[in-house]
Amino acid sequence: MAKVSVLKKTGKKAEEIEVSDAIFNARINKRLLDDVVRLYGNNKRSGTSSTKTFGEVRGGGKRPWRQKGTGRARSSSIRNPLWRGGGTIHGPRPRDINYSIPQKMRLKAIISALSSKNKDGNIIVVEDLALKAPKTKEFYEIIKALKLQADSVLCVVGAKGTNILRAARNVDALSLKSAEEFNAYHVMRKKKILIEKEAVQKVEERLKDIT
Repeated sequence: MAKVSVLKKTGKKAEEIEVSDAIFNARINKRLLDDVVRLYGNNKRSGTSSTKTFGEVRGGGKRPWRQKGTGRARSSSIRNPLWRGGGTIHGPRPRDINYSIPQKMRLKAIISALSSKNKDGNIIVVEDLALKAPKTKEFYEIIKALKLQADSVLCVVGAKGTNILRAARNVDALSLKSAEEFNAYHVMRKKKILIEKEAVQKVEERLKDIT
């Protein structure tokens, strides 16, 4: 069991706690991590891009000129793909780009993601992120005291309190997730992980059957 420092909201060290090596110092499966991050990224896409082929563009039923005797190249339709306003050759069509990965593999990817961040020293454990009032200014002061940039942080909390939710939603590009809902994609798309002490225990409980 490795030990990590727990910081107060002021940035000062409060205590040390032990964390599971099987979760925060595990072997990093880069291939699995890449696959899972790509999975979540692809599943965010709608796959609805569409263009019309030659046969779908309206009009162009008559030849623009007769085939012979004009001195120009023959053309069958003004909707020819080579003409402006014509059809599109091999353009995008609506498609389902979603795919799935077994739940255990997704959870193992979280372990690899957390271990990768911990290896680089990018996991910060804080006592708690509870706020007295739903004020964005108060939340910013915590981020500033911990020497972090809001747009590069994933905050993982034990439970989403009303105050923290209302304060954090006004912070551009900040990501706030509970210990039960965050995934490997959330972890890897941010540089730093700010996690509550309570959330560390819940993450270990969530992933204990995978280790």
